[in-house]
Amino acid sequence: MNSVSNIIPDVNLLKDNLNITQFKPPSELVCSLPTNIVQKWAINTFFPDANGRPAPVEYTLNYKTPHRLTLVDIDRRDMMMAVHVDGVLQGQTTDFIFDKNMDCGEDLGACLSLKYSGGVVIVPPGNHTVKIAWVGKEYIPGTYDMDWGTEYSRRFKYRIEGCS
Repeated sequence: MNSVSNIIPDVNLLKDNLNITQFKPPSELVCSLPTNIVQKWAINTFFPDANGRPAPVEYTLNYKTPHRLTLVDIDRRDMMMAVHVDGVLQGQTTDFIFDKNMDCGEDLGACLSLKYSGGVVIVPPGNHTVKIAWVGKEYIPGTYDMDWGTEYSRRFKYRIEGCS
């Protein structure tokens, strides 16, 4: 079982020159270039659930080869994300210095050059449910309750690539 403490971050230069952390997958999982785009860069959003906590974003994909999920925080520099595959934590995106005054908008290059949180995880072949969960630094002091102030959501960009 993976945990954040035993996932080794490795800088990976992707084909579009994005330097972000990759969590090394088990040795049998390799994602060689070229990849085929399953989902081009898109935006997804975390919203609070009925209990006021950020609801995770989930998808299920049945793919014959491994697929690579790439995530990058956008807009304000204010969150990390945890990735679970079939309920097992695979890791978290890179740490960051919390600064809600920074705003890179939707520009991936700007977000990454400003050291926003980002990461890559390889999902094994077959039918899997992937859960992306908000990991933040905005809590009401002394609690684990999020403190997003007047803002109602947090956005991220993601891409899914099928491995060769």
